[in-house]
Amino acid sequence: MTRVSQVGHDSGSSICCRCTVTRMRGKPLLWLAALAVSLMLTSCTPGDIGTVGIRREADGSLTALIRLCRGSVDTLLLRPVNSVPPGAGGGPRSDGWESASSPEYPLDVVVTGDADVLLAFAEDELRVDVLYRIYASGRDGRAGSGFFAAAELALIEPGQILAPSRADADGLFQIQSPAGFEAAADRYC
Repeated sequence: MTRVSQVGHDSGSSICCRCTVTRMRGKPLLWLAALAVSLMLTSCTPGDIGTVGIRREADGSLTALIRLCRGSVDTLLLRPVNSVPPGAGGGPRSDGWESASSPEYPLDVVVTGDADVLLAFAEDELRVDVLYRIYASGRDGRAGSGFFAAAELALIEPGQILAPSRADADGLFQIQSPAGFEAAADRYC
């Protein structure tokens, strides 16, 4: 008899999931199949450990504001997540976004806590038909920005911050003041 159980994510620890398999005697193929299923169930990604905002500087450049609740990060990731505008029901309108590049930018130092990091990509490198998200990632987990397209970045005035938000009508982002972003990052933790 095989028993497979999965324990859900515990956001307060680094343990994501665990699987227990009771060995089957005399049936090696079934045991191997059960082992394969258990390995699939245990493949989890690290949890969210903070948030990321994107600030427009006075010179027009963009800075990632990394605010961690715990753990550390060592890489910034630019990830395409959907087409712009999205199709019916929020799904992709086309699959063109899947061919957009997903660059990774190692940070000069490992970030633990708060850090402001100049973004390594230029705005004109973003495709206008792709919805993006920035992650600060490390072995402890990741912190994510709100979803944005090139048009949303263009709306940010110097000193303003594009931040994750459920308050926006589209659920994508919210432009905040520095104090508003810091308060939201504190509430997140």
